[in-house]
Amino acid sequence: MDIRQIGESIRFGLVMGGTREMIDASAQREANCAAAWPLDAQEELAAIAREFEAALRGELYHPTAEEAAGIARGLEAAEAGRFVTAADVASVIARHRPA
Repeated sequence: MDIRQIGESIRFGLVMGGTREMIDASAQREANCAAAWPLDAQEELAAIAREFEAALRGELYHPTAEEAAGIARGLEAAEAGRFVTAADVASVIARHRPA
């Protein structure tokens, strides 16, 4: 996490009602933890932070080609009436939720 991303974390925390001291300490803890993560996890976190920062500036999100393809598949399924039931969702959650 770079200094700009930490700054956005601080700004978000202040908007959510934290004090600057609370947010500074929290952002520093998270930055210290992220520094020890594997590189691919750090890169994913940085990508998420860039998306969050862009949203704070009011920029529109542009999906990747893979995401756009997934969105198109979902819209096609919806138009065809292919939906999962609430029971299907509950079953998946029950299988994957820790006991």
